[in-house]
Amino acid sequence: MKDFQKIVHHFQDLLGIKLYLVGGSVRDMIMKKPHNDLDFATPSQPEEIEAAIRKAGLKPLTMGKRFGTLAFKYHHKAPKEMNIPKEPIEITTFRTEEYNESRKPKVKFVNDITQDLSRRDFTVNAIAVGDKGKLIDPFGGYADIKQGNIRFVGEPAIRINEDPLRMLRACRLASQFSFISTRDTEDTISEHAFKILNISKERWTSEMDKILKSDHPHRGLDMLCQTQLMRFILPEIWIQYHYDQNSPYHRHSLYEHTKITVQRVEADPIIRWAALLHDVGKPFARIDKTIKKQYFTIIGWRETIKRLWKRDTQSNYPYHSEIGAEMVEKIGKYLKWSKDRTATIKDHVLNHLEEENSPIGKADSAAR
Repeated sequence: MKDFQKIVHHFQDLLGIKLYLVGGSVRDMIMKKPHNDLDFATPSQPEEIEAAIRKAGLKPLTMGKRFGTLAFKYHHKAPKEMNIPKEPIEITTFRTEEYNESRKPKVKFVNDITQDLSRRDFTVNAIAVGDKGKLIDPFGGYADIKQGNIRFVGEPAIRINEDPLRMLRACRLASQFSFISTRDTEDTISEHAFKILNISKERWTSEMDKILKSDHPHRGLDMLCQTQLMRFILPEIWIQYHYDQNSPYHRHSLYEHTKITVQRVEADPIIRWAALLHDVGKPFARIDKTIKKQYFTIIGWRETIKRLWKRDTQSNYPYHSEIGAEMVEKIGKYLKWSKDRTATIKDHVLNHLEEENSPIGKADSAAR
């Protein structure tokens, strides 16, 4: 924990106020992953934080001051091994939050770090480190990091009712760190999944972008389906879940094929959105043809052959890319995408069958 201690000491000496390193930066450092930001908590009041930042020769960013949060961009020199990020550093007064129907919390400043940690979303984010380098971990976050568990702090239903977007954030944790939700977490999200409709589409898109550009997007997509969140966010993908393509050219269900395609393209959110939606038109383009039962000699496809041998039909999907492209137009409006984003994704979906020219084409072929 010496690295934590060095960072806390450095900024405590710089600002002259008591500080605790908290949240995602602690989680990332425990996992030995690069941290993109630094967040501190303090018993000092917002006015004291602002004065300390100014005294250190830095410019305070006061947009969140009434909620107890101030920030500053750090220009001073620090030991290289601290890896101080370029993003603004935030300092927040210990606080509790009481939510109402508007989703804007009523903030109350407190003096106890444990009370402050109790308001956070997941146990893996409810950890702090003080100037002595000791972990303050009242909810078992360290063990959950090591075991790869996603658990809400306290009562899951309460955390979700406070901010239903936390359900999507749980899926993001699964994608970013290959974490697995506990049964209690998954069951509670399934029960409350419809409440995601109370959250703005812009916030959906922000979290979905992070899921799709992560190292393990398939983990987040699986969790979205398993918890039924996908029913309310993208019903066009929910239709694909367990959808049998009934085709000799596909070994997987439509959803599994889509998921593999997403995993195989570059980790760019636009490209991965296009991969996610590339076959979105298939269920609406399906044509079943009666076939004669005969033996197909396709090397390596014995299981597929066995499956098709039992059937009297085979499905084709003519014009599914054209239908999918039109659906993307409507999905883009629904999710409040920019015109440029919608047009780019639509173009990728329309042309995804062109393996040589489309960034989706090769991944699509390989995913079969």
